[in-house]
Amino acid sequence: MYPRSGSRGTLFTLQGVFLPLIIYGQGTKGLVDDHGPLEDRSPPFGSVAGMGPGHGDNEIRVFQSAYSPSRPEFAGRIKNITVNVGREAILECHVNHLGRYKVGWLKAKDQTILALHKRVITHNSRIDVDHEENRNWMLKIHQVQESDKGCYMCQINTEEMKKQIGCIDVLIPPNIVDNLTSSDVIVNEGEDAILVCRASGHPEPQILWLREDKKEFVVYSNINNHTRRETVTQYRGPVLVMRKVQRHQMGAYLCIAQNDVPPAVSKRIILNVNFKPEINVPSQLHGVGPGSSVTLTCVVQAFPTAINYWMKDGKKMLLDNDKYNISEDRKSLYERVMSLTIRNWEKSDEGHFMCMSTNSLGEADGTIQSYTFEAQTEPTENRYVEPTSMDYDYYETTLTHHRKEYYQAQNDDQTRLQDQSVFDRDSNRDDDASKQNRQRERRKKKRERKQDNSAYFGHQNSGSRSQTSSVQMLCIWTFLSSLISMPFVGTASSIRSL
Repeated sequence: MYPRSGSRGTLFTLQGVFLPLIIYGQGTKGLVDDHGPLEDRSPPFGSVAGMGPGHGDNEIRVFQSAYSPSRPEFAGRIKNITVNVGREAILECHVNHLGRYKVGWLKAKDQTILALHKRVITHNSRIDVDHEENRNWMLKIHQVQESDKGCYMCQINTEEMKKQIGCIDVLIPPNIVDNLTSSDVIVNEGEDAILVCRASGHPEPQILWLREDKKEFVVYSNINNHTRRETVTQYRGPVLVMRKVQRHQMGAYLCIAQNDVPPAVSKRIILNVNFKPEINVPSQLHGVGPGSSVTLTCVVQAFPTAINYWMKDGKKMLLDNDKYNISEDRKSLYERVMSLTIRNWEKSDEGHFMCMSTNSLGEADGTIQSYTFEAQTEPTENRYVEPTSMDYDYYETTLTHHRKEYYQAQNDDQTRLQDQSVFDRDSNRDDDASKQNRQRERRKKKRERKQDNSAYFGHQNSGSRSQTSSVQMLCIWTFLSSLISMPFVGTASSIRSL
Protein backbone atom coordinates (compact mmCIF):
# COMPACT_ATOMS: atom_id res chain seq x y z
CA MET A 1 0.00 0.00 0.00
CA TYR A 2 1.51 3.21 -1.17
CA PRO A 3 0.43 6.73 -0.16
CA ARG A 4 -0.02 9.28 -2.91
CA SER A 5 -0.08 12.91 -1.84
CA GLY A 6 -2.24 15.63 -3.35
CA SER A 7 -3.30 19.17 -2.67
CA ARG A 8 -6.78 18.01 -1.59
CA GLY A 9 -5.84 15.09 0.62
CA THR A 10 -4.13 11.70 0.51
CA LEU A 11 -5.22 8.63 -1.46
CA PHE A 12 -3.87 5.16 -0.75
CA THR A 13 -3.25 2.73 -3.57
CA LEU A 14 -2.55 -0.99 -3.63
CA GLN A 15 -0.92 -2.34 -6.80
CA GLY A 16 -2.34 0.60 -8.75
CA VAL A 17 -5.96 0.16 -7.63
CA PHE A 18 -7.82 2.77 -5.58
CA LEU A 19 -9.07 1.50 -2.23
CA PRO A 20 -12.30 2.48 -0.48
CA LEU A 21 -11.12 5.15 1.90
CA ILE A 22 -13.00 8.35 2.81
CA ILE A 23 -10.68 11.31 2.35
CA TYR A 24 -11.42 14.39 4.43
CA GLY A 25 -11.83 17.25 2.06
CA GLN A 26 -13.36 20.68 2.14
CA GLY A 27 -17.15 20.40 2.19
CA THR A 28 -17.41 16.96 3.89
CA LYS A 29 -19.01 16.51 7.30
CA GLY A 30 -16.29 14.44 9.05
CA LEU A 31 -17.26 11.13 7.49
CA VAL A 32 -15.30 8.06 8.44
CA ASP A 33 -14.88 4.70 6.82
CA ASP A 34 -16.23 1.85 8.85
CA HIS A 35 -15.66 -1.09 6.41
CA GLY A 36 -12.75 -2.50 8.37
CA PRO A 37 -8.99 -2.71 7.65
CA LEU A 38 -7.97 -1.79 4.17
CA GLU A 39 -5.78 -4.94 3.87
CA ASP A 40 -8.86 -7.18 4.21
CA ARG A 41 -10.54 -5.73 1.13
CA SER A 42 -10.05 -7.27 -2.23
CA PRO A 43 -10.31 -4.97 -5.18
CA PRO A 44 -12.53 -3.81 -6.68
CA PHE A 45 -14.69 -2.54 -3.80
CA GLY A 46 -16.75 0.41 -2.75
CA SER A 47 -16.07 4.07 -3.28
CA VAL A 48 -13.74 6.79 -2.16
CA ALA A 49 -14.95 10.32 -1.50
CA GLY A 50 -12.45 13.11 -2.06
CA MET A 51 -11.80 16.25 -4.00
CA GLY A 52 -11.48 15.59 -7.72
CA PRO A 53 -9.13 17.59 -9.89
CA GLY A 54 -10.66 20.34 -11.92
CA HIS A 55 -13.60 20.94 -9.55
CA GLY A 56 -14.46 23.68 -7.08
CA ASP A 57 -13.40 23.67 -3.49
CA ASN A 58 -16.89 22.74 -2.27
CA GLU A 59 -17.46 19.88 -4.69
CA ILE A 60 -17.21 16.20 -3.80
CA ARG A 61 -16.01 13.57 -6.25
CA VAL A 62 -16.77 9.90 -5.88
CA PHE A 63 -14.18 7.44 -7.30
CA GLN A 64 -14.71 3.89 -8.45
CA SER A 65 -12.35 1.16 -7.25
CA ALA A 66 -12.11 -0.62 -10.60
CA TYR A 67 -12.73 -0.02 -14.26
CA SER A 68 -15.80 -1.27 -16.12
CA PRO A 69 -15.92 -2.13 -19.83
CA SER A 70 -18.99 0.19 -20.42
CA ARG A 71 -19.28 3.70 -19.00
CA PRO A 72 -22.39 4.58 -16.93
CA GLU A 73 -24.65 7.37 -18.12
CA PHE A 74 -27.82 9.09 -16.95
CA ALA A 75 -31.03 7.89 -18.60
CA GLY A 76 -32.81 11.23 -18.11
CA ARG A 77 -32.91 14.38 -16.06
CA ILE A 78 -34.07 14.44 -12.44
CA LYS A 79 -37.57 15.89 -12.23
CA ASN A 80 -38.08 18.81 -9.86
CA ILE A 81 -40.92 18.20 -7.43
CA THR A 82 -43.19 20.33 -5.29
CA VAL A 83 -44.54 18.91 -2.06
CA ASN A 84 -46.55 20.20 0.87
CA VAL A 85 -44.82 20.43 4.19
CA GLY A 86 -45.21 17.25 6.21
CA ARG A 87 -45.49 15.00 3.16
CA GLU A 88 -42.83 12.72 1.56
CA ALA A 89 -40.51 13.94 -1.23
CA ILE A 90 -38.82 11.49 -3.64
CA LEU A 91 -36.09 12.42 -6.12
CA GLU A 92 -35.31 9.77 -8.78
CA CYS A 93 -31.95 9.44 -10.56
CA HIS A 94 -32.04 7.05 -13.58
CA VAL A 95 -28.66 5.50 -14.56
CA ASN A 96 -27.78 3.10 -17.39
CA HIS A 97 -24.76 0.76 -17.40
CA LEU A 98 -23.85 1.49 -13.79
CA GLY A 99 -21.85 -1.71 -13.50
CA ARG A 100 -19.60 -1.62 -10.45
CA TYR A 101 -19.75 2.16 -10.14
CA LYS A 102 -21.54 3.76 -7.20
CA VAL A 103 -24.23 6.47 -6.88
CA GLY A 104 -24.08 9.16 -4.23
CA TRP A 105 -26.52 11.87 -3.07
CA LEU A 106 -25.42 15.31 -1.80
CA LYS A 107 -27.09 18.55 -0.71
CA ALA A 108 -26.08 20.93 -3.51
CA LYS A 109 -26.01 24.09 -1.40
CA ASP A 110 -23.41 23.04 1.17
CA GLN A 111 -22.12 19.80 -0.42
CA THR A 112 -23.27 17.69 2.53
CA ILE A 113 -23.04 13.96 1.68
CA LEU A 114 -26.38 12.28 2.37
CA ALA A 115 -25.92 8.75 0.99
CA LEU A 116 -23.32 6.54 -0.80
CA HIS A 117 -24.92 3.88 -2.95
CA LYS A 118 -27.18 1.82 -0.68
CA ARG A 119 -25.98 3.34 2.56
CA VAL A 120 -27.27 6.52 4.29
CA ILE A 121 -24.39 8.63 5.60
CA THR A 122 -26.21 11.55 7.20
CA HIS A 123 -27.59 11.24 10.70
CA ASN A 124 -30.96 12.69 9.62
CA SER A 125 -33.47 9.95 10.35
CA ARG A 126 -35.97 11.38 7.85
CA ILE A 127 -33.67 10.61 4.86
CA ASP A 128 -33.62 7.25 3.16
CA VAL A 129 -32.34 5.75 -0.14
CA ASP A 130 -33.78 3.06 -2.34
CA HIS A 131 -33.16 1.56 -5.80
CA GLU A 132 -34.80 -0.61 -8.44
CA GLU A 133 -32.71 -3.11 -10.47
CA ASN A 134 -29.57 -1.03 -10.17
CA ARG A 135 -31.08 1.54 -12.57
CA ASN A 136 -33.45 3.77 -10.60
CA TRP A 137 -31.82 5.35 -7.54
CA MET A 138 -34.13 7.27 -5.22
CA LEU A 139 -33.55 9.77 -2.43
CA LYS A 140 -36.50 9.83 -0.04
CA ILE A 141 -37.19 12.58 2.52
CA HIS A 142 -39.98 11.79 4.96
CA GLN A 143 -42.11 14.47 6.72
CA VAL A 144 -40.67 17.27 4.65
CA GLN A 145 -39.82 20.45 6.51
CA GLU A 146 -39.21 23.97 5.28
CA SER A 147 -35.44 23.43 5.74
CA ASP A 148 -35.55 20.63 3.16
CA LYS A 149 -36.31 23.11 0.40
CA GLY A 150 -33.48 23.33 -2.16
CA CYS A 151 -31.51 21.33 -4.76
CA TYR A 152 -29.92 17.89 -4.43
CA MET A 153 -27.08 16.32 -6.52
CA CYS A 154 -26.92 12.77 -7.85
CA GLN A 155 -23.26 11.69 -8.59
CA ILE A 156 -21.71 8.69 -10.30
CA ASN A 157 -18.17 7.98 -9.09
CA THR A 158 -16.47 7.71 -12.46
CA GLU A 159 -12.91 9.01 -12.97
CA GLU A 160 -14.49 12.04 -14.58
CA MET A 161 -17.35 12.80 -12.22
CA LYS A 162 -20.89 12.72 -13.61
CA LYS A 163 -23.69 14.55 -11.83
CA GLN A 164 -27.30 15.74 -12.10
CA ILE A 165 -29.30 18.13 -9.94
CA GLY A 166 -32.94 17.99 -8.91
CA CYS A 167 -34.80 20.50 -6.70
CA ILE A 168 -37.53 20.26 -4.09
CA ASP A 169 -40.00 23.13 -3.51
CA VAL A 170 -41.78 22.92 -0.18
CA LEU A 171 -45.25 24.46 -0.01
CA ILE A 172 -46.08 25.92 3.40
CA PRO A 173 -49.66 26.77 4.41
CA PRO A 174 -50.32 30.28 5.68
CA ASN A 175 -49.68 31.21 9.27
CA ILE A 176 -50.69 34.51 10.87
CA VAL A 177 -47.80 36.23 12.64
CA ASP A 178 -49.34 37.34 15.92
CA ASN A 179 -46.65 39.82 16.93
CA LEU A 180 -47.10 41.67 13.61
CA THR A 181 -50.92 41.50 13.60
CA SER A 182 -53.34 43.82 15.39
CA SER A 183 -55.12 42.67 18.49
CA ASP A 184 -58.46 44.27 19.46
CA VAL A 185 -58.55 47.96 18.41
CA ILE A 186 -60.18 50.73 20.49
CA VAL A 187 -60.77 54.27 19.12
CA ASN A 188 -63.03 57.20 19.95
CA GLU A 189 -65.89 57.99 17.60
CA GLY A 190 -64.69 60.23 14.76
CA GLU A 191 -61.08 59.00 14.85
CA ASP A 192 -59.29 56.79 12.30
CA ALA A 193 -58.92 53.04 12.82
CA ILE A 194 -56.09 50.96 11.30
CA LEU A 195 -56.18 47.15 11.37
CA VAL A 196 -53.05 45.17 10.36
CA CYS A 197 -52.75 41.47 9.49
CA ARG A 198 -49.44 39.78 8.57
CA ALA A 199 -48.98 36.15 7.55
CA SER A 200 -46.14 33.83 6.52
CA GLY A 201 -46.16 30.88 4.11
CA HIS A 202 -45.02 29.71 0.69
CA PRO A 203 -46.19 31.00 -1.69
CA GLU A 204 -46.84 34.33 0.00
CA PRO A 205 -50.37 34.37 1.48
CA GLN A 206 -53.07 36.82 0.38
CA ILE A 207 -55.02 38.69 3.10
CA LEU A 208 -58.81 39.09 2.93
CA TRP A 209 -60.87 41.25 5.33
CA LEU A 210 -64.59 40.93 6.03
CA ARG A 211 -67.05 41.57 8.84
CA GLU A 212 -68.11 38.60 10.90
CA ASP A 213 -71.79 39.55 10.42
CA LYS A 214 -71.26 39.90 6.61
CA LYS A 215 -72.39 43.57 6.67
CA GLU A 216 -70.86 46.27 4.47
CA PHE A 217 -68.15 48.58 5.76
CA VAL A 218 -66.38 51.70 4.48
CA VAL A 219 -62.71 51.62 3.47
CA TYR A 220 -60.27 54.11 1.98
CA SER A 221 -57.85 52.95 -0.71
CA ASN A 222 -54.98 54.86 -2.30
CA ILE A 223 -55.01 54.55 -6.11
CA ASN A 224 -52.59 56.66 -8.18
CA ASN A 225 -51.97 58.95 -5.21
CA HIS A 226 -55.72 59.57 -4.85
CA THR A 227 -57.70 58.43 -1.82
CA ARG A 228 -60.97 56.77 -2.76
CA ARG A 229 -63.85 55.96 -0.40
CA GLU A 230 -65.60 52.64 -1.00
CA THR A 231 -68.40 50.67 0.65
CA VAL A 232 -67.53 46.98 0.39
CA THR A 233 -68.34 43.61 1.88
CA GLN A 234 -64.70 42.44 1.67
CA TYR A 235 -61.30 44.04 1.24
CA ARG A 236 -57.95 42.61 0.11
CA GLY A 237 -54.66 43.77 1.59
CA PRO A 238 -52.65 43.43 4.79
CA VAL A 239 -53.70 46.88 6.12
CA LEU A 240 -57.35 47.94 6.56
CA VAL A 241 -57.82 51.72 7.04
CA MET A 242 -61.16 53.24 8.15
CA ARG A 243 -61.48 57.03 8.41
CA LYS A 244 -63.61 58.84 11.02
CA VAL A 245 -65.24 55.66 12.28
CA GLN A 246 -68.80 55.75 13.58
CA ARG A 247 -70.51 53.51 16.11
CA HIS A 248 -72.23 51.37 13.46
CA GLN A 249 -68.76 50.28 12.22
CA MET A 250 -68.09 48.64 15.58
CA GLY A 251 -67.87 44.86 15.56
CA ALA A 252 -65.75 41.82 14.77
CA TYR A 253 -63.59 41.78 11.64
CA LEU A 254 -62.00 38.60 10.24
CA CYS A 255 -58.48 38.58 8.79
CA ILE A 256 -58.22 35.53 6.48
CA ALA A 257 -54.84 34.39 5.08
CA GLN A 258 -54.77 31.92 2.17
CA ASN A 259 -52.26 30.81 -0.50
CA ASP A 260 -53.97 27.78 -2.11
CA VAL A 261 -52.16 25.49 0.34
CA PRO A 262 -54.71 24.16 2.81
CA PRO A 263 -55.72 25.05 5.33
CA ALA A 264 -56.48 28.79 5.27
CA VAL A 265 -56.21 30.52 8.65
CA SER A 266 -58.02 33.50 10.14
CA LYS A 267 -57.91 35.81 13.12
CA ARG A 268 -60.82 37.66 14.74
CA ILE A 269 -60.14 41.32 15.54
CA ILE A 270 -62.69 43.40 17.49
CA LEU A 271 -63.07 47.09 16.64
CA ASN A 272 -64.50 49.04 19.59
CA VAL A 273 -65.69 52.65 19.17
CA ASN A 274 -66.03 54.69 22.38
CA PHE A 275 -68.68 57.43 22.74
CA LYS A 276 -70.72 58.97 25.56
CA PRO A 277 -74.30 57.79 26.28
CA GLU A 278 -77.26 58.92 24.18
CA ILE A 279 -80.90 58.22 25.15
CA ASN A 280 -83.96 58.12 22.90
CA VAL A 281 -87.45 57.99 24.47
CA PRO A 282 -90.03 56.49 22.07
CA SER A 283 -93.07 57.71 24.07
CA GLN A 284 -92.80 60.55 26.58
CA LEU A 285 -96.40 60.55 27.87
CA HIS A 286 -98.43 57.63 29.24
CA GLY A 287 -102.02 57.54 30.51
CA VAL A 288 -102.63 54.56 32.80
CA GLY A 289 -105.89 53.21 34.13
CA PRO A 290 -106.19 52.40 37.83
CA GLY A 291 -105.16 48.85 38.68
CA SER A 292 -103.46 48.19 35.35
CA SER A 293 -99.78 47.88 34.50
CA VAL A 294 -97.64 50.04 32.22
CA THR A 295 -94.16 49.57 30.73
CA LEU A 296 -91.89 52.57 30.11
CA THR A 297 -88.95 52.17 27.71
CA CYS A 298 -85.77 54.08 26.82
CA VAL A 299 -83.25 53.22 24.08
CA VAL A 300 -79.65 53.77 25.27
CA GLN A 301 -76.57 53.87 23.03
CA ALA A 302 -73.17 53.97 24.77
CA PHE A 303 -69.71 52.40 24.69
CA PRO A 304 -67.99 51.34 26.83
CA THR A 305 -70.98 49.76 28.53
CA ALA A 306 -72.86 52.30 30.65
CA ILE A 307 -74.49 52.01 34.07
CA ASN A 308 -78.27 52.40 33.59
CA TYR A 309 -80.90 53.07 36.26
CA TRP A 310 -84.38 54.63 36.83
CA MET A 311 -85.45 57.54 39.05
CA LYS A 312 -88.81 59.08 39.93
CA ASP A 313 -89.22 62.87 40.06
CA GLY A 314 -85.44 63.21 40.12
CA LYS A 315 -85.23 62.13 43.78
CA LYS A 316 -86.08 58.47 44.26
CA MET A 317 -84.02 55.69 42.69
CA LEU A 318 -86.24 52.78 41.70
CA LEU A 319 -85.26 49.19 42.47
CA ASP A 320 -86.58 45.88 41.17
CA ASN A 321 -89.33 44.73 43.57
CA ASP A 322 -92.99 43.76 43.67
CA LYS A 323 -94.05 47.21 42.46
CA TYR A 324 -91.41 47.78 39.79
CA ASN A 325 -89.89 45.35 37.29
CA ILE A 326 -86.61 46.64 35.77
CA SER A 327 -84.94 44.91 32.81
CA GLU A 328 -82.54 45.54 29.90
CA ASP A 329 -82.52 44.02 26.44
CA ARG A 330 -79.20 44.09 24.54
CA LYS A 331 -79.64 44.87 20.83
CA SER A 332 -75.97 45.25 19.81
CA LEU A 333 -72.52 45.93 21.23
CA TYR A 334 -73.51 49.50 22.04
CA GLU A 335 -77.35 49.59 22.15
CA ARG A 336 -79.67 48.53 24.97
CA VAL A 337 -83.38 48.96 25.67
CA MET A 338 -84.22 49.89 29.28
CA SER A 339 -87.67 48.81 30.49
CA LEU A 340 -89.57 49.79 33.64
CA THR A 341 -92.89 48.01 34.34
CA ILE A 342 -95.15 49.55 37.03
CA ARG A 343 -97.69 47.07 38.41
CA ASN A 344 -101.15 47.83 39.87
CA TRP A 345 -101.20 51.53 38.95
CA GLU A 346 -102.48 53.97 41.58
CA LYS A 347 -103.03 57.69 41.70
CA SER A 348 -99.91 58.04 43.85
CA ASP A 349 -97.80 56.54 41.08
CA GLU A 350 -98.18 59.64 38.92
CA GLY A 351 -95.01 61.60 38.25
CA HIS A 352 -91.95 61.98 36.05
CA PHE A 353 -89.89 58.83 35.52
CA MET A 354 -86.29 59.37 34.40
CA CYS A 355 -84.04 56.81 32.68
CA MET A 356 -80.38 57.57 33.48
CA SER A 357 -77.19 56.32 31.78
CA THR A 358 -73.53 57.06 32.56
CA ASN A 359 -70.10 55.80 31.46
CA SER A 360 -66.52 57.07 31.57
CA LEU A 361 -67.16 59.57 28.74
CA GLY A 362 -70.34 61.24 30.03
CA GLU A 363 -73.97 60.76 31.00
CA ALA A 364 -77.48 61.23 29.59
CA ASP A 365 -81.10 61.03 30.74
CA GLY A 366 -84.64 60.87 29.38
CA THR A 367 -87.98 61.79 31.02
CA ILE A 368 -91.38 60.06 30.76
CA GLN A 369 -94.52 61.56 32.32
CA SER A 370 -97.30 59.22 33.49
CA TYR A 371 -100.79 60.14 34.72
CA THR A 372 -104.00 58.38 35.77
CA PHE A 373 -106.56 57.93 33.01
CA GLU A 374 -110.17 57.07 33.91
CA ALA A 375 -112.59 56.10 31.13
CA GLN A 376 -116.04 57.87 31.21
CA THR A 377 -117.99 55.65 28.82
CA GLU A 378 -119.68 52.46 29.92
CA PRO A 379 -118.72 49.31 28.10
CA THR A 380 -121.37 47.91 25.80
CA GLU A 381 -122.00 44.34 24.96
CA ASN A 382 -121.00 43.42 21.44
CA ARG A 383 -122.83 40.56 19.85
CA TYR A 384 -123.27 39.41 16.31
CA VAL A 385 -126.72 38.92 14.72
CA GLU A 386 -126.98 37.08 11.45
CA PRO A 387 -128.63 39.40 8.85
CA THR A 388 -131.71 38.25 6.92
CA SER A 389 -132.79 38.84 3.30
CA MET A 390 -135.11 41.62 4.46
CA ASP A 391 -132.16 43.30 6.15
CA TYR A 392 -130.20 43.18 2.91
CA ASP A 393 -133.17 44.64 0.95
CA TYR A 394 -133.62 47.40 3.49
CA TYR A 395 -129.91 48.11 3.39
CA GLU A 396 -129.94 48.40 -0.43
CA THR A 397 -133.05 50.62 -0.41
CA THR A 398 -131.71 52.88 2.30
CA LEU A 399 -128.34 53.13 0.61
CA THR A 400 -129.95 54.10 -2.73
CA HIS A 401 -132.13 56.71 -1.00
CA HIS A 402 -129.18 58.26 0.77
CA ARG A 403 -127.21 58.32 -2.44
CA LYS A 404 -130.03 60.25 -4.17
CA GLU A 405 -130.25 62.69 -1.27
CA TYR A 406 -126.51 63.14 -1.32
CA TYR A 407 -126.33 63.83 -5.06
CA GLN A 408 -129.44 66.13 -4.89
CA ALA A 409 -127.85 68.10 -2.06
CA GLN A 410 -124.69 68.45 -4.09
CA ASN A 411 -126.68 69.72 -7.11
CA ASP A 412 -128.65 72.15 -4.93
CA ASP A 413 -125.46 73.49 -3.41
CA GLN A 414 -123.93 73.97 -6.84
CA THR A 415 -127.08 75.73 -8.16
CA ARG A 416 -127.23 77.96 -5.09
CA LEU A 417 -123.61 78.92 -5.52
CA GLN A 418 -124.18 79.75 -9.19
CA ASP A 419 -127.28 81.83 -8.37
CA GLN A 420 -125.43 83.61 -5.62
CA SER A 421 -122.59 84.40 -8.00
CA VAL A 422 -125.01 85.83 -10.59
CA PHE A 423 -126.89 87.82 -7.91
CA ASP A 424 -123.67 89.26 -6.53
CA ARG A 425 -122.58 90.25 -10.02
CA ASP A 426 -125.97 91.93 -10.80
CA SER A 427 -126.04 93.61 -7.40
CA ASN A 428 -122.64 95.09 -7.94
CA ARG A 429 -123.72 96.30 -11.39
CA ASP A 430 -126.94 97.87 -9.97
CA ASP A 431 -125.06 99.50 -7.15
CA ASP A 432 -122.67 101.12 -9.61
CA ALA A 433 -125.56 102.47 -11.78
CA SER A 434 -127.52 103.79 -8.78
CA LYS A 435 -124.49 105.53 -7.44
CA GLN A 436 -123.88 107.26 -10.76
CA ASN A 437 -127.57 108.38 -10.98
CA ARG A 438 -127.52 109.79 -7.48
CA GLN A 439 -124.35 111.71 -8.20
CA ARG A 440 -125.88 113.08 -11.42
CA GLU A 441 -129.09 114.13 -9.65
CA ARG A 442 -127.17 115.82 -6.87
CA ARG A 443 -125.11 117.88 -9.31
CA LYS A 444 -128.32 118.96 -11.14
CA LYS A 445 -130.06 120.16 -7.97
CA LYS A 446 -126.96 121.99 -6.88
CA ARG A 447 -126.95 123.94 -10.15
CA GLU A 448 -130.69 124.82 -9.76
CA ARG A 449 -130.22 126.11 -6.22
CA LYS A 450 -127.31 128.19 -7.32
CA GLN A 451 -129.45 129.85 -10.06
CA ASP A 452 -132.31 130.53 -7.61
CA ASN A 453 -129.97 132.10 -5.08
CA SER A 454 -128.44 134.40 -7.68
CA ALA A 455 -131.89 135.65 -8.80
CA TYR A 456 -133.06 136.16 -5.26
CA PHE A 457 -130.08 138.20 -4.11
CA GLY A 458 -130.35 140.49 -7.15
CA HIS A 459 -134.02 141.35 -6.35
CA GLN A 460 -133.43 142.05 -2.67
CA ASN A 461 -130.62 144.63 -2.95
CA SER A 462 -133.01 147.46 -1.96
CA GLY A 463 -134.99 145.47 0.61
CA SER A 464 -135.18 146.07 4.36
CA ARG A 465 -132.83 144.75 6.97
CA SER A 466 -135.40 142.22 8.15
CA GLN A 467 -135.77 140.75 4.65
CA THR A 468 -131.97 140.56 4.30
CA SER A 469 -131.75 138.63 7.54
CA SER A 470 -134.45 136.26 6.36
CA VAL A 471 -132.65 135.65 3.07
CA GLN A 472 -129.39 135.01 4.87
CA MET A 473 -131.04 132.49 7.12
CA LEU A 474 -132.65 130.86 4.09
CA CYS A 475 -129.27 130.62 2.35
CA ILE A 476 -127.72 129.06 5.44
CA TRP A 477 -130.52 126.54 5.67
CA THR A 478 -130.26 125.76 1.94
CA PHE A 479 -126.49 125.25 2.26
CA LEU A 480 -126.96 122.97 5.21
CA SER A 481 -129.63 121.04 3.34
CA SER A 482 -127.27 120.51 0.41
CA LEU A 483 -124.63 119.16 2.74
CA ILE A 484 -126.93 116.49 4.05
CA SER A 485 -128.32 115.76 0.54
CA MET A 486 -131.87 116.86 1.41
CA PRO A 487 -133.78 118.42 -1.53
CA PHE A 488 -135.35 121.82 -0.87
CA VAL A 489 -139.08 122.11 -1.64
CA GLY A 490 -140.50 125.60 -2.20
CA THR A 491 -141.10 128.38 -4.73
CA ALA A 492 -139.83 131.87 -5.27
CA SER A 493 -143.01 133.32 -3.81
CA SER A 494 -142.58 131.44 -0.61
CA ILE A 495 -139.03 132.70 -0.43
CA ARG A 496 -140.18 136.25 -0.87
CA SER A 497 -142.82 135.79 1.79
CA LEU A 498 -140.12 134.92 4.19
